[in-house]
Amino acid sequence: MALVASLAAACSEGPLPPVPQSLSDFGCDPVAQLLDNRGLTRSRGGDPAGAIGDFNAVLKVTPGCAIAYNNRGQAKMKLGDLQGAFEDFSEAIRLVPGYAAPYQNRGLVYSKSRNYPPALADLNMALRLNPRFAAAYFNRSVVLMWMFRDDESRADYIKTLEIEPDWREDLDRETDAARRSRR
Repeated sequence: MALVASLAAACSEGPLPPVPQSLSDFGCDPVAQLLDNRGLTRSRGGDPAGAIGDFNAVLKVTPGCAIAYNNRGQAKMKLGDLQGAFEDFSEAIRLVPGYAAPYQNRGLVYSKSRNYPPALADLNMALRLNPRFAAAYFNRSVVLMWMFRDDESRADYIKTLEIEPDWREDLDRETDAARRSRR
């Protein structure tokens, strides 16, 4: 419980860390970025295991590349390796605390594990870092629904659709599933 309280405090108080602006701010070598891009293509094309190989190669060349940790975590999540994904997202956050994506992704891991308070803390931090982060609003809407905080969930639902109007069907499916399952 103390961990949840410290996560919530860290994600809601104090000054924000600097938000990365360039590839070098993420600790990445431009040549390694080519491998990272290939990994993203593989992951999106249905080959998360091959993508992990590319992200591992990036991290061998540039071990401090937060983008590669975040992307490898996403590929691990696709394979169902939530613990490995959690570790990669946490490392990306440690390396570049102002990088919103791994907070959103780690929040999703917490949510998939039904650990909603730290999921909410991470999603809140992602939105503090990037107030137009539609995926974070989407996932926070679902987490809030699971937490029986329907009014707040609805507000995030509306905000998601303001940013990404084409996401209505996916958002409806997820919030409806949460609503039905929590009974």
